[in-house]
Amino acid sequence: MYVSKKIKITAGIIIFILIVVNGALIIKLSPEDSNMDIPVMEDDTGEKLQIETVPGIRITCGEGFYYEPLSEEIKLKISGKSFRENDLIDYSDLRLVTVRYIGFDDLEHEGELIVNVQVADDVAAIFKDLYDARYPIEKIRLIDEYDADDEASMADNNTSAFCFRQIDGQETISDHSYGIAVDINPFYNPYVRSGFGDRNVLPVNAGAYADRTADFPYKIVAGDVCYNAFVSRGWKWGGEWDFPKDYQHFYKEIY
Repeated sequence: MYVSKKIKITAGIIIFILIVVNGALIIKLSPEDSNMDIPVMEDDTGEKLQIETVPGIRITCGEGFYYEPLSEEIKLKISGKSFRENDLIDYSDLRLVTVRYIGFDDLEHEGELIVNVQVADDVAAIFKDLYDARYPIEKIRLIDEYDADDEASMADNNTSAFCFRQIDGQETISDHSYGIAVDINPFYNPYVRSGFGDRNVLPVNAGAYADRTADFPYKIVAGDVCYNAFVSRGWKWGGEWDFPKDYQHFYKEIY
């Protein structure tokens, strides 16, 4: 059962609201959000939280892990690239998630992903789990850094999420179009299919990693840290499909 609460923000005051949801969760409100009624939804156990879109809200799920509505700068960056005009998803349905991660150089880095608001809390928590476990990820950049070219992003082993596009070789809209999928270390965890000739493995330069019986680093397998971080939160893994296999691909069915 959800209980709605209204919180009145007085002008010129910065308010910090601490809510415990499987750990500390902080909602930071800027002065620009003054005089605004903010609906906060929570169940009577405190295990879930739903927040309607309010400009300027940043939700922090741990130091260095937070998400927020897309700024005008981000909207401009992704417009015409990962975001295209459509009838399925709007800017207001998306959140920019900022995370920390351990790179292949064993150093700490900061990355960004855009995901659906309904999975933003999951994604921030998942990447915190990976960071705490020092799980190596080579890079995490918005796919717009590659002009929303999914294959270029995969070939560069870039971990990414939202991109409004069709599945390669199909007319079906990808899970990434809804912001409900994340691809992890895609070069070492390729998409494997048949009937597409020299494009049976994507990215095309990752053929050596299509054989999952081989032993190599950065390979995602069922039961490992990466798999558990996603699946424990109700996500599914493309590596468990009968065929094709999408070893980089984690997704959550919310539509």
